[in-house]
Amino acid sequence: MMRELPRTSFVSAATTNVAGWTLLVSVLLGTLMLGGCEEDAGPLPENMPPETYLTIQGTSLDTVNYRQILRWWGSDTDGRVVGYCIRWDGGWEPRVPLEPCEFDDGTYYFTTATVDTFIVPTEGTFAERTFEVRAMDDEGLVDPTGRSQTFRLENWAPELYWSQIVARPTISLPAVSFAFTSDDLDGRNTVTSYRVWLDGEDEESDGRAVTDTLFAFEVEDFGDSFGERTIFVRAFDEARTPSNVIEHTWMVEAPPEERYLLIDNVSSDTPGESTEDTFFRAVFDGFAPDDYFVYDIEERGDFRSPAEIRPLLDIFDGVVWYGGARNLTNDTSCFFNMGMAEEAITGYLEDGGNMVLVYRDAVGDSAALTPDFAEQIAGIEGYYREIGTGEHNIRLRPGSDVDTPLDAAPLEISGSTSTSDFMQVAKDIDVLFSVAPGFLDPERYEPEQTTPAVLGLESRRAPGKLAIVTFNLARSTRNDNDLTVGEALLQRVLP
Repeated sequence: MMRELPRTSFVSAATTNVAGWTLLVSVLLGTLMLGGCEEDAGPLPENMPPETYLTIQGTSLDTVNYRQILRWWGSDTDGRVVGYCIRWDGGWEPRVPLEPCEFDDGTYYFTTATVDTFIVPTEGTFAERTFEVRAMDDEGLVDPTGRSQTFRLENWAPELYWSQIVARPTISLPAVSFAFTSDDLDGRNTVTSYRVWLDGEDEESDGRAVTDTLFAFEVEDFGDSFGERTIFVRAFDEARTPSNVIEHTWMVEAPPEERYLLIDNVSSDTPGESTEDTFFRAVFDGFAPDDYFVYDIEERGDFRSPAEIRPLLDIFDGVVWYGGARNLTNDTSCFFNMGMAEEAITGYLEDGGNMVLVYRDAVGDSAALTPDFAEQIAGIEGYYREIGTGEHNIRLRPGSDVDTPLDAAPLEISGSTSTSDFMQVAKDIDVLFSVAPGFLDPERYEPEQTTPAVLGLESRRAPGKLAIVTFNLARSTRNDNDLTVGEALLQRVLP
């Protein structure tokens, strides 16, 4: 039989629950009635600085490489870490630009990274360097102690040698280049810079820092001190460790006082070698007597590098550069030296220099100067070519007339000038030498010659003037006006 619970139990429980809810409601209503009467809880607690942690491998007694990978992190109990202030002693600077931390005098740099590879300056083969890191929270507060570690760092010193590719001079004008090469047991690519200075200069205060292994001196570098000079070079690796010093002594000629430069690029074994030499010297004797300097490439040797050509050109107000008739030695030298000089020639013209080039293969296929130079600087749009072979070098027959606005009468070829480039030029280019329409056989050459075929031009596409002549001007003597035309050419182009 089921037992029946007393009713008083339910009444008591209900009464108790009602009383409890009544009390709770009363408390809540009382709180709401108080409204804005808040009690002052006092000042907020101060922001606590973050904590910094640094991962160290090994001990402080270990000797390690100057290139170090470090990891760090931070924590903040009442906010968050937004970055870190880092530094090394010993003159370290970050490889990428970083802002200085504002809390310090600028020796710390701010970063959000938590790992980095550091290249630490040792400035020698051994050094002790200390790394420090401090976390920064979202209110700009920096860990006042941070973490630090001192490392014993080692590094191999680089070795420096003279390059065997570029010959060192025994005598030169004050426009000369030198080349060096380096090695390092830490890796050849760790050599980052070089310091170059001359005798009489101080390595630290006067030495020039360069990053290229090819260096050229200009006139201004020698001051007024010519004669015997010595160059010194030292290398530095990425840890700023210096190499051995190499040196070379040679004789430096005083800069020429003449206004014009005549570059003789004809070899002595060229057929009729004296023809070009005699002609251009006679032309200059009429144009600017005693005011031109002859640079004989065969006597002085090929230019050592492109770096020394521009300083040479800059000494002079105008330049004439000529080659000779077809000859292996002559052509090899012209191709090598003119080709090496293209950048220097372009810069010289861009800065207002004026130049005359007289050589049958100065431009064209497999020529000394590139197709880009021929098109963009000289304004050459194309060449007449022999049908079937595509050959662009065309023989100028003895007795041929070469028209020119530089003289009333045309030049008349006195003998074979070997081969020449017959050019087509843009409308903004002035024609200086040409052969009349119909000179080229339309059944043999393309395209059909309906306009003069150009053998010499003047371009003003750069601030300076450039003239290119693709036939042997010196072998146009039948009308006895060759020297007159040569002088008129120089008067037109050179200042």
